[in-house]
Amino acid sequence: MTPTMQLESVNLRPLEDRDLAALQVYRNDPHILNSLGGYSPGMTRADLVAWLQYHRSRTDEAMWCIANREDDSCLGHVGLYQINTRVRKAELGIMIGDADFRGRGVGHEVCQAVIAHALGELNLRRIELSFLATNEAAQKLYTRLGFLQEGIQKEAEYRSGAFVDVVLMSLIRD
Repeated sequence: MTPTMQLESVNLRPLEDRDLAALQVYRNDPHILNSLGGYSPGMTRADLVAWLQYHRSRTDEAMWCIANREDDSCLGHVGLYQINTRVRKAELGIMIGDADFRGRGVGHEVCQAVIAHALGELNLRRIELSFLATNEAAQKLYTRLGFLQEGIQKEAEYRSGAFVDVVLMSLIRD
């Protein structure tokens, strides 16, 4: 179960059907599509319904809606994926779709809370992630959070007519 968390600037809560309209806008935004790996263009409402059902059914994931504290509207989502309790690791992913909430420290605050949950409540030891090498904001955020670069997948994604490297990073609890 995904616990609700009240943070200073946003709340983290389970994703709900009412979040799909905002997610459809975000998941079809060219800026987001060009900055995040693993996203495909042209997501319809039906695609997002299936996406949400799929993620709700997973027992190896914890996913949250990043919600505006004022009106509880969906600003994006964050999650721990491929949680492996035997090896004690998971993959972290975040997408802040609302442009008004980017570049204001929200991503840092959200990631800190999710990392604390992963290392504390879930007793994980390793958190891994990947991002497009062209996403300088992600590089700064993850470095600031203590992630270390482990490698680069050369030309592993295709964006805006060109192949782009994917950076691999991890955070390991000592």
